[in-house]
Amino acid sequence: MVMPLYGEEIHVFTRTKYNIQSIEELMESDWDVNAGADKSGTNLTARWLYEQMGHSERTLNWENSEVEPGLPFLGEGGYEVFFSVSGAPSEVGRSIQAGGDVTLLPVDLPELYSDRESPYRPAILSKLHYPWLDRDVRTMAVTALLVAFDYDVDNPYCTQIEKLTRHIVEGLDLRQSPNGGGHPKWREVDPVSGHNRADSYTCSNAALAGKR
Repeated sequence: MVMPLYGEEIHVFTRTKYNIQSIEELMESDWDVNAGADKSGTNLTARWLYEQMGHSERTLNWENSEVEPGLPFLGEGGYEVFFSVSGAPSEVGRSIQAGGDVTLLPVDLPELYSDRESPYRPAILSKLHYPWLDRDVRTMAVTALLVAFDYDVDNPYCTQIEKLTRHIVEGLDLRQSPNGGGHPKWREVDPVSGHNRADSYTCSNAALAGKR
């Protein structure tokens, strides 16, 4: 684990006309679901949610396909629900126009983030993220991590990882500045906090500790 990055929110897009009120209602019904490419982070997270809610034995109507940029097709003949695990505001969410019938389902499962070791935490999606939202939507976020192979300290790649880490740390003030032009998620990045983790990485420790 090179460093922790930011929270990636679970987005569950659907249309208001389907009248799905919650993630629990979704998982107890037979809606067609697209959770992205097989074995992708979004796909694994969506399947994990189904399992944690006791639906691992159900036959799910998964589409499991890549999507084009923008909002994927939601409707008859395709799929009715689209999962996306990404830092808000995401490109998919930004592509939605106000006045349409697209909505987000709440994902609020306290039992999944009450454990101190859980990678999940509560989050809110609001009009600050997506102006077309007409209400705040409770969801969960999972921490994205920058990871690498376990290179030996004498491996040239270890030096490259150290340089990358130092570049991120030293440029963080600019990326976090409202005038820096970076994604808002940079403001959540606190790489130094990863320095004391048990799984922190030898190749990045010096940069995280501020050592030359």
